[in-house]
Amino acid sequence: MRKAAIVILLILSGVGLIGFEPQIEDFANTYQYKLYISWLKQNNFKTDFPAGLTSEKIVKTFKNKDGRKIEVEYALQDRKIIDQRENLPFMFLLEEELEIQPYIDFLEGFIYRINASDKEFLSDYLSFGDIDLQYSIYSDSLALDVLWKSYAHKRIAVKPIELEQLDDKLKFKIITKNNKKIIITLPKKEELSEIIAKIRQREIGKSLKVSEIQQRFPDKVSTLNKPDEISVKDFTKYSLAEYISKFYSKPPPRELLNNKIKNVDNFLKAEFPNSKIFKGENKYYIKNVKTIKGLLSDIKLEVIHEQDGIHIRPSIDHDIQSKKFYLSQRENIDLSSLTNYEIDKISSSLPHLIYEHRALGSDLLNFFLIHDDVFTTLVIRSDKREIYELNSYADLLLLMNRYWENKTSFFNIKEIKKKDGHIEFKGFLIVKDNKKYDMAKIQFYLNKKFKIDMIMMILYPGEENN
Repeated sequence: MRKAAIVILLILSGVGLIGFEPQIEDFANTYQYKLYISWLKQNNFKTDFPAGLTSEKIVKTFKNKDGRKIEVEYALQDRKIIDQRENLPFMFLLEEELEIQPYIDFLEGFIYRINASDKEFLSDYLSFGDIDLQYSIYSDSLALDVLWKSYAHKRIAVKPIELEQLDDKLKFKIITKNNKKIIITLPKKEELSEIIAKIRQREIGKSLKVSEIQQRFPDKVSTLNKPDEISVKDFTKYSLAEYISKFYSKPPPRELLNNKIKNVDNFLKAEFPNSKIFKGENKYYIKNVKTIKGLLSDIKLEVIHEQDGIHIRPSIDHDIQSKKFYLSQRENIDLSSLTNYEIDKISSSLPHLIYEHRALGSDLLNFFLIHDDVFTTLVIRSDKREIYELNSYADLLLLMNRYWENKTSFFNIKEIKKKDGHIEFKGFLIVKDNKKYDMAKIQFYLNKKFKIDMIMMILYPGEENN
């Protein structure tokens, strides 16, 4: 039986056709959710197509810009999505004695990840030694690199897949529409099951489980419907929660100020009127004697004059003593839970992260902004609890920077620890108004390359001043 026939039967035998646009709570973990977003981003698909539903899977049909249909399966476990696959054509029968279905699922997951926008998902999927990959004249990791480069900016489409049975392995020949050959050799079924189990564990290790969010915020409200299609203006008439609900999908753009600033001294005095500014050779120290709940707003920066204008960047000056990170005489962070190697890897990035948040409310943020592609969960705790999922932490900061214009931001990193082999740390942010302040707890999660790959912000708007 051909796989296409199975799909037709699935749709006909399902509960019915539904309009299915999965949200984060529909996924078993955030790794799978990020994979879904990456696939949509690469293919630029609309999501408002019907889907067929059973207790084991959801089948959804997309259309590309040429009108070609792409069928995707979302495998379910306990009503949560645990795997995503593109349905492929095959030239062989589904022979029961070979128990071929796990191999088909694996290959369809492989093609799905090639058609995502991030290579990480494909790299995480292959375990060379257990799996052999050939592409053109290349093998294994080199074949993976060349294959990825070939399809980094376009979809891969394939002809019916052929099967060759070896003594204890199965060899699958995948011919692309432009006649390139991909050969994947997979071990016998029991070993393949172990490989898939390792993949699942790897994904969980890189995830913040959705259930953890739900346990912490059981009465959360799902992401609001489409925001108002109006420009960001007169935003001060909204509460912070209302402002985010209206404009979260269209943050203001980052402003390039390199050619607009003629005098750095005047620029900094205008942006930080309540702080003292000390100047050295191409260096500035912005100091605010006030603190809020033990949080600081001090910033150190460097100025570079180049042909295209003025560049301002945060200073990375710091000191490490006895596993303590010192940013200044009055600011330090305990790093005792980390190894010396880990401390060395993360310490130089901490000043930038801290100063980036302290620049909120000023035009200086346009110079300091980083984290363009970091997946972010925003939880707002006000009269009701709302949750938003964003693909860019920088977009969230730009949005809030507009709302907090001319206010002072206080931020510190209070706790750095390791959990399940990964480093995570917690920051606290307060933006002060006359009678009230907005407060946020921010959790940063690092991957094994010591880069931030997920951020969770819990925002408490409009807290009363004590």
